Amino acid sequence: MGDAGFDAAVVSEHEHRIDAERWLAQAHGAPEPVREALRAEASGGAETGLRARFAGDALEITQTWAVVGGVKAAR
Repeated sequence: MGDAGFDAAVVSEHEHRIDAERWLAQAHGAPEPVREALRAEASGGAETGLRARFAGDALEITQTWAVVGGVKAAR
C-alpha cells in the first residue's frame, strides 16, 4: 500500500483454521497435488505456507486474515 501512496496499518488479525477438503472443493484446478503437499506438510514434510496439520483424522489449513486500514499520504 505504501507504493500506492498510503500510510497503512494492520487493524486486526485472526488465525482462521479451515477444513482442507472444504477449501480444496472450492478451488480451481486439480486438487490431488495440493492435497498430497498438504498431507506431507502435516506429517512433518516441506512447508506449503498453508500451515497444514491434522486435527484428528481431518486435514486443516490455517490462514491469517487481516484487516488493514490506510490513509492517503499527504503530498
